[in-house]
Amino acid sequence: MGNESIVISKKEYESIITTLEVIKNLDLIKELDKREEDIRKGKFITLEDLKKPKK
Repeated sequence: MGNESIVISKKEYESIITTLEVIKNLDLIKELDKREEDIRKGKFITLEDLKKPKK
């Protein structure tokens, strides 16, 4: 490989960045969906439970 370069327009660069942001947000949305499902199933720890001393 080495020190190869490419030249793209500003518009194409911005399009690539936008696409990457959408992909990142899709991963976040999937993760939030999983967490919401966990909450519906009762798979969570309350703040009060976290504050309790461990035995």
